[in-house]
Amino acid sequence: MKKWLSLFLALTMLLSVSSVMASETVQMPEFTVFREAVDAAGEEPILGGTSEHMAVILEKDGHYYRVVAMLDEKAKELDEAISAAEDIDAAFDAFYDYVWTLPVTSIEVFTAEPKSQEALDALVGKTFGELEEMGFVCTSSGTGGEEDLIIFEMSDGLYAYEFVADAGFDLYMEKQENDELNTLTVKSGKFVGASYMAADLRYHADGTVEPEPDPFEDVPDWMMKLSDAFTAIQNGEEIDIDALIQSLAEEYPDAALMIQLLAENLGAAIEQGAVPEDAE
Repeated sequence: MKKWLSLFLALTMLLSVSSVMASETVQMPEFTVFREAVDAAGEEPILGGTSEHMAVILEKDGHYYRVVAMLDEKAKELDEAISAAEDIDAAFDAFYDYVWTLPVTSIEVFTAEPKSQEALDALVGKTFGELEEMGFVCTSSGTGGEEDLIIFEMSDGLYAYEFVADAGFDLYMEKQENDELNTLTVKSGKFVGASYMAADLRYHADGTVEPEPDPFEDVPDWMMKLSDAFTAIQNGEEIDIDALIQSLAEEYPDAALMIQLLAENLGAAIEQGAVPEDAE
């Protein structure tokens, strides 16, 4: 009898836990084309992307979602055409009109939680410079609200916050003129929603962030050495360019011709004044 009772209690607890887990299951929204997600995001959606994707952020039942559409070849062509277009507005319209029709590639719910009000209250008294050191990024500042408070809009990863500064308008303007806004202190803070960073796929749904790619990662060592040499020349240092070229050509024989050509072009630019020799 005791065994059956224990088994019954165990099954009851299991069913209870399963019921709680089912109630917490997030119901993912469904979209066919990207425009449906943009429309669902409201009048002022957080929208962003790169040359490879477009993403929009929407909130539903207290959860935040990122909906992504990957750009196909036609979308990329329309994107590239914008910079050379005579009618920029028409080029943008053509790009977005097409992007809205792209199929949705992925939908993910953010599992990272925004900072609690308790955590925000703990920031009262800190300077905005200290907030930036903690990882917050200021997106705008100025007067706002019915009382014309000084408000800093700041993002930290996937989420955005508003902080009221412990300052009046005159002090704010004085600090702004002296480039000292980061010395103002926090009076209060609140969570306001998803940040513009949320459309960046480097910011994962769990709150982790991929590092920014190094723009010089794929630059050959010889090119960096040549660039450093010409920077030294601009700063007034004496550099034997011929000897450097020979040394680099011997160290990187496959790039010998490119080294010679680049050195000649840089030298010609300095002589013609395009790159001032005594740049300060």
